[in-house]
Amino acid sequence: MKYPFILVFFFTYNLQAQTGVGTISPINKLHVFGDTASPLNSGTAQNSLLRLSNTSSVSSFDFGISKDNYSWIQARSSSSYTVNYPILLNPNGGNVGIATLSPSEKLSVTGSVVAGGTIRSVSAGQLLNSVFLNESDLGITNNIQNSSNTETTVVSYNYTPVSSSSKIYIEFDGRASVSGGVSDELVAYINVGSTKVQANSVVFSTGQGGGGRGNALFPIQGYFVNSSTNSVTISITMARVNSDDTITVSPDMTLIIQEVAR
Repeated sequence: MKYPFILVFFFTYNLQAQTGVGTISPINKLHVFGDTASPLNSGTAQNSLLRLSNTSSVSSFDFGISKDNYSWIQARSSSSYTVNYPILLNPNGGNVGIATLSPSEKLSVTGSVVAGGTIRSVSAGQLLNSVFLNESDLGITNNIQNSSNTETTVVSYNYTPVSSSSKIYIEFDGRASVSGGVSDELVAYINVGSTKVQANSVVFSTGQGGGGRGNALFPIQGYFVNSSTNSVTISITMARVNSDDTITVSPDMTLIIQEVAR
């Protein structure tokens, strides 16, 4: 029974001084000294200075210092470094500050923030993503014409939503013209996959505008309610309804897609 007492006494005493691991000259309450290493992304070799782990799972929380003079922390599986786990900061509430002692928001940063991806809010009504495409982005170089009642695809674009709960707004603008001068009914559609989400129908009376009548079909706007992160094909099509003239769309166009949280 005297040995546990000695151990408790030792650690209690050392809490008032310094404890060294790997060093005989600790300068902090706990000073861990060891080799430098970058965080491995495979295998299970030791390459951190400090590990926190538990007896009920393989989850571990490692702290290390690289030879390139940066420090790192990594939550991962101790049985395979290819498996990583999330790190939660203040999961029960409280603010986090970077370069500030008084964070006023969930994350307060004093200085600039650079993101390799998109920084977005998931609150309803917030813009999640915006894509602006011109004719070059869409691969359009020549006029697109339709002289029949069969739909012709003007543009097609595969879009991958960033959220499974959003509204996706679509706006297309282009230069459309119609030949001839007799009565014509023309229609354009916004399609998401095989579903038409918006139609824009235009009727020209006999003699109205004459040949080369412009902007008969476009701009056209619409939206659809999205419920997955699967890629969808967004296309703009056009057709004659009651017409004997030719619809021509020149390669001068824009397609704008904006995804908004809901």
